[in-house]
Amino acid sequence: MTLLKITLITGIFLASSLSAQTDSQVLSESDLKQIESEISQVMDTVLVAAGRADAESMFRVIAEEGTLIRSGELMLSKDEAFRFYQQAYQRVKKVEYRFDHRKIQVLSKQAVLMIIDGESIVTTLDNRIFRTPFAQTMIFERDGKDWKVLHTHVSVQSG
Repeated sequence: MTLLKITLITGIFLASSLSAQTDSQVLSESDLKQIESEISQVMDTVLVAAGRADAESMFRVIAEEGTLIRSGELMLSKDEAFRFYQQAYQRVKKVEYRFDHRKIQVLSKQAVLMIIDGESIVTTLDNRIFRTPFAQTMIFERDGKDWKVLHTHVSVQSG
């Protein structure tokens, strides 16, 4: 079984487990759809910024206490993760994503888990193209009326 499949299965299991353990708060169908729409809008903002290799805009939706794990490397602060992406994007012209799966699991009115996998297509400044399979989980928290990414775990297949 590939790393991507294992990560996706683990993420789905985690989503199911967490949703079963949430408080007794019951959300209406319209609440669920509204939250899913809001999370999709946040993700679209992140994807547009990532597509332009714009780390500053991308990190506006990251919570101040946000953390990131990228292929086994733990970044315990938003600043550390920002510096990583800022440096990586210096050689990037654009990034595109193709999703195989994109699942939003609403855990409560304050917490959402998103699971995605697919392929990133990176075009460098010298027009080289790299295609990389990935799997990613993201935990969102409501910060006032805005959604922020509290934690991201992304695995990329190297090769």
